[in-house]
Amino acid sequence: RRRVQIPKDKDTYTSIYYLPGFFNAKLLVGEQIVQARDVYIRSDDWVAAVGREPVPIYLPLDEVRHDGKLSVTEAQLRSLDVAMQPTPPNTVFTNVGRTEGLFSNDFSFSTRLRHDYKAGAAACQQTRVLILLKNSAIIIPLSRPGCIAELSLFAGNKSFNGTNTDLSAFGAIGDTYLELSCIGKDDLLTIAINGKPIFSVESDEEVREIVGIRYEFAGTGSVEELSFRNATGLVWEDFF
Repeated sequence: RRRVQIPKDKDTYTSIYYLPGFFNAKLLVGEQIVQARDVYIRSDDWVAAVGREPVPIYLPLDEVRHDGKLSVTEAQLRSLDVAMQPTPPNTVFTNVGRTEGLFSNDFSFSTRLRHDYKAGAAACQQTRVLILLKNSAIIIPLSRPGCIAELSLFAGNKSFNGTNTDLSAFGAIGDTYLELSCIGKDDLLTIAINGKPIFSVESDEEVREIVGIRYEFAGTGSVEELSFRNATGLVWEDFF
């Protein structure tokens, strides 16, 4: 998606990464990768943004973090001339660099979140929680009941599509906060909602370090708390 053609007679090329994360930049000749370099961009704190091409709109953190939660309102977005219809904007909260030393085969993640906008094209209240790994991610989708055909889950280097996989338990978005958790133990990943396990998958990929977290809401949303733990105890928690 971000491929660009570079002049063959130059020796330097730079690019901007607009959100923190772990990326792998590649130099290709035709379809052959001739060089690759990891790009690890940490954040000092939470980054709140509205996804827009080519540059996202960054939201002042002191206006987003309040009353013990991260939250963006429709009024805040309208004040920035962000249209809510016909296509709802993608609101992002992300934090990278606080989970170093935590790995995909020994972790427990939990959070409380809520989708706050359901007008028009946002009726399904599509939500994604991404546990960011080095060169990969665990992507957990959520929606209103009845919208699961549009969901896509990625975990353990495996993709699951709502059109041919029963992801009905992920249609759990309602009008109140829900508790989402994900546990990685050896090769097994288990996802639970409100304390009830709803999906398990055996991982096909190597053990990877967890580098951060990202929340994505089609419209607006709120996050109340999160925590990461491993066998030795608490690694990171935030109550905002």
